[in-house]
Amino acid sequence: MQDLRAIIERVRDLLRVPQRLTEMQSSIQQQTEAIRAGDERQKKDRESQPVWLKPILDKYDEAETRRQTESDKQHSVQKWMCRGTWAAVVAASIYAGITFFLWKDANKNFVASQRAWVGISRPISVSTIDFISANPKATWVVSLKNYGPSVARHVSLSAVAVSTPVWAIQTQELMCRYAIGSGPKGRFVDTHHSIPQGLGDTLFPSEEEGKWFENAVFPQLSPIGEGTFFIVGCVAYVDQFDKQRTTRFCYWYYTDARKAKMPILLYQFWGLNEAN
Repeated sequence: MQDLRAIIERVRDLLRVPQRLTEMQSSIQQQTEAIRAGDERQKKDRESQPVWLKPILDKYDEAETRRQTESDKQHSVQKWMCRGTWAAVVAASIYAGITFFLWKDANKNFVASQRAWVGISRPISVSTIDFISANPKATWVVSLKNYGPSVARHVSLSAVAVSTPVWAIQTQELMCRYAIGSGPKGRFVDTHHSIPQGLGDTLFPSEEEGKWFENAVFPQLSPIGEGTFFIVGCVAYVDQFDKQRTTRFCYWYYTDARKAKMPILLYQFWGLNEAN
């Protein structure tokens, strides 16, 4: 962070250079105009002078010509200094921008390498499922594991069983809201889906823990089809940098679960599993 502040201060100093150069260039231009005005006056005076003054004036003109040549050289040097300084300002700005983005990328990689990463460690195991009653329901266990090198705090899990991919997509964002809302910064009461599990839990590095959802009812608007169903959910937790993190997951059983022998295992459904 101190390096970033030093870079910002350096860039600010460099941004003041153009204003100083503009003032210097204006001063040089005023001096040049004054010299030219003096030369014109001297030329007019020479035209009205006697002949015997010509040798004296010629010597004076010679000296004045040398002085003007030297002044032009200095002016040329000043112009090139101005251009060089502008080039230095541009180069320094580019360098500062590159340094900032390199620092940002390095900081992002550092956080990724040090933070907690909570995910699903194994297929979801469903021990019972009821498609016959008026309110279909199932019992399953979700296994969580911290794959990162630091502690995950305030771990909360919310999940629900649905019967179609459309419902899985529509419900996943809601599951994250429920999981986050049940944490220390939220006040969310879930009366329709499964109650978020493990509120306030802590997962240490490489620690694994199973969360049970017993007799969780399918949403009434998710009609039971041919026995295929999905378990979609979200894990919310806080990492060591005090940043809220989520892991979304979706597992499915792609054959007729009504004819399956319990327990059954559900595996990842494509495209709906993401950790941030």
